Amino acid sequence: MSDNDCPCCGRRVSVKDLNAPFIGKSGRRIYGVYVHSRCGAVLGMCCQGDSYDVIPHYMATENANPERCRYYDLEIMGSDGIRRSHGWFDPETWRVTPTG
Repeated sequence: MSDNDCPCCGRRVSVKDLNAPFIGKSGRRIYGVYVHSRCGAVLGMCCQGDSYDVIPHYMATENANPERCRYYDLEIMGSDGIRRSHGWFDPETWRVTPTG
Protein backbone atom coordinates (compact mmCIF):
# COMPACT_ATOMS: atom_id res chain seq x y z
CA MET A 1 0.00 0.00 0.00
CA SER A 2 1.40 3.41 -0.96
CA ASP A 3 0.86 6.80 0.68
CA ASN A 4 -1.93 7.52 -1.81
CA ASP A 5 -3.96 4.45 -0.91
CA CYS A 6 -6.97 4.49 1.41
CA PRO A 7 -6.23 2.68 4.70
CA CYS A 8 -9.83 1.44 4.79
CA CYS A 9 -10.33 -0.10 1.34
CA GLY A 10 -6.79 -0.03 -0.14
CA ARG A 11 -7.88 1.79 -3.31
CA ARG A 12 -6.22 4.89 -4.70
CA VAL A 13 -7.21 8.29 -3.30
CA SER A 14 -7.86 10.60 -6.25
CA VAL A 15 -6.82 14.24 -6.65
CA LYS A 16 -10.54 15.08 -6.75
CA ASP A 17 -10.93 13.62 -3.25
CA LEU A 18 -7.94 15.60 -1.96
CA ASN A 19 -9.27 18.89 -3.35
CA ALA A 20 -12.77 18.57 -1.82
CA PRO A 21 -12.69 19.66 1.85
CA PHE A 22 -14.74 17.76 4.40
CA ILE A 23 -17.91 19.48 5.65
CA GLY A 24 -17.92 19.14 9.42
CA LYS A 25 -20.82 18.55 11.76
CA SER A 26 -21.29 22.31 12.18
CA GLY A 27 -21.52 22.78 8.40
CA ARG A 28 -18.15 24.46 7.87
CA ARG A 29 -15.32 23.23 5.66
CA ILE A 30 -12.38 21.49 7.31
CA TYR A 31 -9.40 21.89 4.98
CA GLY A 32 -6.92 19.01 5.07
CA VAL A 33 -9.69 16.46 5.75
CA TYR A 34 -11.60 14.73 2.94
CA VAL A 35 -13.97 11.85 2.25
CA HIS A 36 -12.75 9.01 0.05
CA SER A 37 -15.19 8.82 -2.86
CA ARG A 38 -15.15 5.01 -3.11
CA CYS A 39 -15.67 3.84 0.48
CA GLY A 40 -16.68 7.01 2.35
CA ALA A 41 -13.74 6.95 4.78
CA VAL A 42 -12.88 10.28 6.44
CA LEU A 43 -9.13 10.87 6.03
CA GLY A 44 -6.57 13.63 6.46
CA MET A 45 -4.94 16.01 8.93
CA CYS A 46 -6.39 18.78 11.08
CA CYS A 47 -5.82 20.72 14.29
CA GLN A 48 -7.16 19.55 17.64
CA GLY A 49 -10.01 22.07 17.63
CA ASP A 50 -11.23 21.06 14.16
CA SER A 51 -11.12 17.38 15.09
CA TYR A 52 -14.19 17.85 17.31
CA ASP A 53 -16.13 18.94 14.21
CA VAL A 54 -14.86 16.01 12.12
CA ILE A 55 -15.14 12.94 14.35
CA PRO A 56 -17.13 12.26 17.50
CA HIS A 57 -15.31 12.08 20.81
CA TYR A 58 -17.93 9.94 22.55
CA MET A 59 -18.32 6.15 22.54
CA ALA A 60 -21.61 4.55 21.54
CA THR A 61 -23.48 2.80 24.33
CA GLU A 62 -24.69 0.07 21.98
CA ASN A 63 -23.42 -1.53 18.78
CA ALA A 64 -24.34 0.36 15.63
CA ASN A 65 -25.43 -1.12 12.34
CA PRO A 66 -22.11 -1.96 10.58
CA GLU A 67 -23.57 -1.02 7.19
CA ARG A 68 -23.91 2.63 8.12
CA CYS A 69 -20.62 2.99 10.03
CA ARG A 70 -17.79 4.97 8.46
CA TYR A 71 -14.05 4.63 8.95
CA TYR A 72 -11.94 7.62 9.98
CA ASP A 73 -8.17 8.01 10.01
CA LEU A 74 -6.83 11.41 11.03
CA GLU A 75 -3.55 12.97 12.06
CA ILE A 76 -4.44 15.53 14.71
CA MET A 77 -2.07 18.41 15.52
CA GLY A 78 -2.27 19.62 19.10
CA SER A 79 -0.15 21.26 21.77
CA ASP A 80 1.28 17.81 22.61
CA GLY A 81 2.39 17.18 19.00
CA ILE A 82 0.82 15.10 16.23
CA ARG A 83 -1.20 12.02 17.10
CA ARG A 84 -3.14 9.54 15.01
CA SER A 85 -6.81 8.82 15.65
CA HIS A 86 -8.60 6.10 13.71
CA GLY A 87 -11.61 3.84 14.07
CA TRP A 88 -15.29 3.59 13.13
CA PHE A 89 -18.17 5.96 13.83
CA ASP A 90 -21.88 6.14 13.17
CA PRO A 91 -22.70 9.40 11.34
CA GLU A 92 -26.36 9.22 12.42
CA THR A 93 -25.72 9.10 16.18
CA TRP A 94 -22.30 10.83 15.99
CA ARG A 95 -20.68 8.25 18.25
CA VAL A 96 -17.52 6.15 17.91
CA THR A 97 -18.45 2.50 17.69
CA PRO A 98 -16.39 -0.62 18.46
CA THR A 99 -17.82 -2.42 15.42
CA GLY A 100 -17.09 -1.81 11.78
